[in-house]
Amino acid sequence: MRSYNTFAKSPLGNPKDKASYFSRLFISWCDPILTLGNTKQLNLEDIWPLDANNSCALTCEELKANWTSSGSLLKAFLQCYGKIYIGIGFLLAFAYGCDLLGPLILNQVVLLVSAEQVDFQLIWIWLAVLFVSRVMKALIFGHVYKETQIIAIKFSAAIKSLIFQKSFRLCVESRLKKSTGDIVNLYTTDVSNILMAAYYIHEIWILPTEILIALYLLHSSVGLAAFAGLGVIIVVLIINQVMAKSMASAFTQIMTLKNERMKALNEIFSAIQIVKLNAWEPKFLTKIRVAREKELDVVWKYLYIGALNIFVLWGAPMFVSTTTIAVYAFYMKETLTAAKIFTALALFRLMQEPFRSLPKIITGIIQAQVSMDRLIEFYQLPERKQDVIVGRENAIRCTTMDDKNVIVSIENGTFAWTSAGESLFKHVNFEAKNGELIVVHGKVDSGKSSLCSLLLGDMQHRVGSVYVGGSIGYCSQQPWIQNLTIRDNICFGRPYDKKKYLKVLEACGLVADIQSLPGGDKTEIGQKGLNLSGDQKARIALARACYSDSDILLLDAPLAAVDNIVVNEIFQKCILGLLRHKTRILITHNPDFINSKHADSVLLLANGQLHHTQTIDKKPLGPPPVSPLIGVQFARRKKGNKPEETKPSSVAFAFTSPSQLIQDGLAPLVSRSSSFLRVKAQDGQLITDEERHEGRVAKHVFVAYFHAMGGIWVCFFLILVQCAWQALMQGSDFYLAYWTGESSTDQVENTKHNLTIYTLLALGSSALVLVRTMTVSLGGLHAARTLFDRMTKSLIHAPMTFFDSQPLGRILNRYSDDISRVDFQLPFAYGSLLAIGFSVGCTLITACVVTQYFGLLVIPILVIYIRIGLYYLQPARELQRLQKVTTSPILAHLSEANDGSSVIRAFGMVSRFCNENASNIDNNNRTVYLSIVSSSWFALRMQLLGGVIVVVIAVALTLLQPVLSPGLIGLAFNYGLAVDQGLEGLIQAWSWLETSMVSPERIQKYIDVPSEASYDKDKVVVPPKWPNHGAIDFENVTLKYNSNGKNVLDSVNFNIKAGEKIGIVGRTGAGMSSLAMALFRLHELASGRILIDGIDISQMGLLTLRSRLCIITQSPILFKGTIRGYLDPFDERTDHDIWAALGKVELTTIVSSIDGKLDAPLDENGDNLSVGERQLLCMARSLLSKARVVIMDEATAAIDAENDAKLQKVIRSEFNDATLLTIAHRLDSVLDSNRIMVMDAGKVVQFASPMSLIARGEGPFYNLAKEGGYVDRVAK
Repeated sequence: MRSYNTFAKSPLGNPKDKASYFSRLFISWCDPILTLGNTKQLNLEDIWPLDANNSCALTCEELKANWTSSGSLLKAFLQCYGKIYIGIGFLLAFAYGCDLLGPLILNQVVLLVSAEQVDFQLIWIWLAVLFVSRVMKALIFGHVYKETQIIAIKFSAAIKSLIFQKSFRLCVESRLKKSTGDIVNLYTTDVSNILMAAYYIHEIWILPTEILIALYLLHSSVGLAAFAGLGVIIVVLIINQVMAKSMASAFTQIMTLKNERMKALNEIFSAIQIVKLNAWEPKFLTKIRVAREKELDVVWKYLYIGALNIFVLWGAPMFVSTTTIAVYAFYMKETLTAAKIFTALALFRLMQEPFRSLPKIITGIIQAQVSMDRLIEFYQLPERKQDVIVGRENAIRCTTMDDKNVIVSIENGTFAWTSAGESLFKHVNFEAKNGELIVVHGKVDSGKSSLCSLLLGDMQHRVGSVYVGGSIGYCSQQPWIQNLTIRDNICFGRPYDKKKYLKVLEACGLVADIQSLPGGDKTEIGQKGLNLSGDQKARIALARACYSDSDILLLDAPLAAVDNIVVNEIFQKCILGLLRHKTRILITHNPDFINSKHADSVLLLANGQLHHTQTIDKKPLGPPPVSPLIGVQFARRKKGNKPEETKPSSVAFAFTSPSQLIQDGLAPLVSRSSSFLRVKAQDGQLITDEERHEGRVAKHVFVAYFHAMGGIWVCFFLILVQCAWQALMQGSDFYLAYWTGESSTDQVENTKHNLTIYTLLALGSSALVLVRTMTVSLGGLHAARTLFDRMTKSLIHAPMTFFDSQPLGRILNRYSDDISRVDFQLPFAYGSLLAIGFSVGCTLITACVVTQYFGLLVIPILVIYIRIGLYYLQPARELQRLQKVTTSPILAHLSEANDGSSVIRAFGMVSRFCNENASNIDNNNRTVYLSIVSSSWFALRMQLLGGVIVVVIAVALTLLQPVLSPGLIGLAFNYGLAVDQGLEGLIQAWSWLETSMVSPERIQKYIDVPSEASYDKDKVVVPPKWPNHGAIDFENVTLKYNSNGKNVLDSVNFNIKAGEKIGIVGRTGAGMSSLAMALFRLHELASGRILIDGIDISQMGLLTLRSRLCIITQSPILFKGTIRGYLDPFDERTDHDIWAALGKVELTTIVSSIDGKLDAPLDENGDNLSVGERQLLCMARSLLSKARVVIMDEATAAIDAENDAKLQKVIRSEFNDATLLTIAHRLDSVLDSNRIMVMDAGKVVQFASPMSLIARGEGPFYNLAKEGGYVDRVAK
């Protein structure tokens, strides 16, 4: 269950605050938590809280202020962090300068050992300087990178927070351009790219500077030949620049295509139940694969250019060394000496690392630039105009309206949805006085919901003015429910007032629902309210509006999905009782509300105008069933007088005494008169905490990834290529040592021969670099495609119980951040590990062999290396996993807030949600901060040990001077200088690989999710036209939504004849929709069986079953695409058939008026259509299906009564030969059914014709009909 504490409780403060100078210098203050990470799996509560100056809220405000004042994100960054960042740059340059001492000291040592009289004292001085420079380099690097990365996470946290804040300010037009998937991409991939660039931004100038200084030193060693090397470098950099531009272009395309993929995934998994009910899995799998293949085509282009770039830059030192030596020996006719050549070789090696790093850094800068452009583009999108709605802050307007007792006013208002679109409201006028009940009705697509949006300031203002003189409570037509407990959804961030809370529950008819839930009001609601019925979601949304105690209630058809008895009860208790003193604007289709004598005004919305439809002889209100809320406006109208007491009627909710209430929550209710019982909060938990593996990434994850790359043969080929590369590399070095050992005369004679062999060895090794990178890129691409496909197929066929416990953000996190790592990082992580592993191993072995028995001294140092590496890797893996786990709540909250942005704004809760977002980011950054500190701790120790190894090898070579040639001493010393960086790089490459493998591990977890029953394989022979008739038999059917849950259907038995029209009614939670779930096998039966035309549906594949049935659900879900694509997803119908279906649901005129007609685009969730239009479009699709068994689950709840009546006739006509099951709360929809099935508590309690059930004069259906006023109508 989610928590929004800024920081989880930590038993310890940050030990850095009390650390000594020595401990801070060597970062020893993080030893305790690393030790803890080696003894147990680290959890969030084990990690220190962030310092206040690193918190998201503080960094966001600072960056926002500077960005606003400067108008540039770059300038804002420099104003926030410029001074410290520049200081870090100079320190980093000094640390890199320490590297340059190595070749100089090598030159001096080789010259000294080559002299006839060896000056050992001077050699020891030089070696001491070498050791000190290595220690300084280690200390500076350790602290500089730590501080750089801390700045980067502060900057990224601020960026994320600003993106979140901006999403609330977007106007409708902007929101159509940027979906939830787009914003998730900004939050994950784009911010990560900017973060990585911030890590390495200094290297973009330091590394070229280091190369130039190395070239200068090279000039001092080999003279003018160095300029030949410089020429090669210039050519390499020009080629790199061309490739960088190509990579930038490719990456921009990748991000665009990734946005499209993320939109599709967000849309599909948000409505996975609809996908399954309609057997659309193949269609959407194809849609996702097509989007993914387009993306991978460009990813391959990107990887291909990257591979060429790596070849050029990895080969650059070899090209430079070959060219330099060729000019020096062949053209300048100089003799190669050990001191000069191995100094040059050391400088070439020194340049090798910058050249190898530059591709990654340049790529990162390119990606960051693309991401920065996308971020700025998003931040510059048009926003909602804040001055459209005038409130009480306008003193003159406020006084005028107060004098007229008006709280809401629209004067001559003209409004549209988009700046270029047609005006929906034209010169509309509207007034609502304090405490009035205004009823607004109209046909589908008349703009009723848009009227609410107008009053919320969401529409484009053109002419006129709008005044809203109080706080707003908003209940949207499609309820927006958070993945929180029921109580948290109702309180919505406001303090818990027990008395008011219980009144709201009673008024909204939620008492009976809460008593049936396992955790009472502490029951957690799933993503988008998936574990609630439609009317329960509607009543919780209504309760949230009521609990807000707002002055104005905008109620957009809140009771459309609620059964008639409950509707009347809520109307009396809530709208006329609890909200009696509030201004209520009620959008409705309900004729009882429209004709109510208690309404102050009834308005018809048509053609963009509001018309009074009737003059009401208002009846006085009696005592309220629930005592009214006394709001601010009402209190002000009383002018300080004590509000008059109103005595509740005898049916009011009997509140229990405080002693009968639990202290911290509302337990399940057993009856209205009984006391509340205690219950454990976890009994109501639905969303499980995200599971983390412990220890090393499992072997089967590596095996699965290797198989996805191409299997054992690809791995064998890569090892073979790497062995050949290493042999050629070291062969060129040894040949150079042999060349320098020749006499001057021999060198002159063999120059061409020696140069040819050295060149061939160098070119061969460079060519193998290209082979390796291309192989790794191809294998990585194949793995990325395979893992993505397997995960998507697994998830789309996962059972609904899986989605009940997995928030959408958790799934999107896999598809965004984890897939990006698999696409881009993992191939190069394996390539780097392979290259560095072979290089370091062979280099160290060679150096140790040359130093003979002194090489044994390196063994204990290597043991320490390994122990430190293992000591670091265990907590590093857990921190990487913890980072992933703490990222999911950020994305889930982001997605949820984006979906409910209008509700959040209406309630004035934007600040709270921004604070919650900052809290989630801070929790994530705690893990990132510890990863940074522990990584710096590790790098510092690796470099210090590397310095020891270099000195040990250098001392051994000095002592072995009598028995070793200068050439071998120079070669081994050269290798020694490379070993320390190599060993650190090896451990870091392995660490990078292991932490990157957390992404395939997380993907593999979803791949391994058990699937539903067999999808496309039937265990019995199913006739091609099944069901031919549509007879349905339930035999002792028991259904549970989870193994430990209660029976939602309990031993249900009934028979439905072919072609019968069955109405299914009952109270909320009676199990009506569960019948549909059982028929479509969204949940498998606990016992019993269901037969359709004599065939047990459990014996057929899900594709066969679901594709042959048809269901129209209460919530109309449309997918991005075209109208034609939605109505006919598999291209099985002609245009004539489609237009005919649209005509029957009276959508022909609307669709004909849209540009593109049948090929007109549908926005995400069908947002460019009204809810009623969406429902009609769903109805048209069902008419095209020609199914013999049709289930309508509250299918006309969003349609006005007149159109509902027309549609019922169409349904009866078009489905005349089909078996029709209509689940309804409005008895109007089922009164002409052949039989009525009445359900209660998961059982069928009555099943007969409407007439016979009424004729009994008693029973559940008779009571429902009597309370709804339908008895006389049925009798007729």
